[in-house]
Amino acid sequence: MSKELLTKIGTSFHADIYIAGDPTKIKHCCMDFVQRGLCVSLFPCEYIHTDGSESGYLVRLINYPRFPKGEIEIEKSAIDLAIELIEACGQLSASVVCHPSGITTFIYDEEKER
Repeated sequence: MSKELLTKIGTSFHADIYIAGDPTKIKHCCMDFVQRGLCVSLFPCEYIHTDGSESGYLVRLINYPRFPKGEIEIEKSAIDLAIELIEACGQLSASVVCHPSGITTFIYDEEKER
């Protein structure tokens, strides 16, 4: 006898965080952050920039139907997570790109630059 599975449907949208840093720190920071009812995916990235290159992740927050959130709430959560990731990884910055709105937020620690 098979068990009946439940289905939840939600509107599709997501926010991507682009952050360089130690993979272990990024993973642990994300694992702590999602305890408030979120889902993230981690995609390894290599960032090539004017000063060289760094490894890191693209961290994607989705509207996970198990923990449904509005588009603004996903964007706010992504910005909050990006700030925590910057601090945990000792980075100067991160970028948050929201889809489908196309809004990009650049978060930058001016104090560390000096």
